Amino acid sequence: MTILAGFANRASVVPDKLRSLELWSISKSTCDIIILIGNVVFWAAVGGFAVWVIGSFFKNLKALREEG
Repeated sequence: MTILAGFANRASVVPDKLRSLELWSISKSTCDIIILIGNVVFWAAVGGFAVWVIGSFFKNLKALREEG
């Protein structure tokens, strides 16, 4: 999940790189918005995954204690 989020984040930088290489005519402000959206998606996915992992741990904590 976090790897896919990383790919989405890196893909959001592509328009700015193409603009800086003058291969795509797009405004700087549009690129900044795309990068911001990519960062938000990345951190939301990483945060959601972290909450799921921690929640699963505490949800199964009783079963883990019984095994020991």
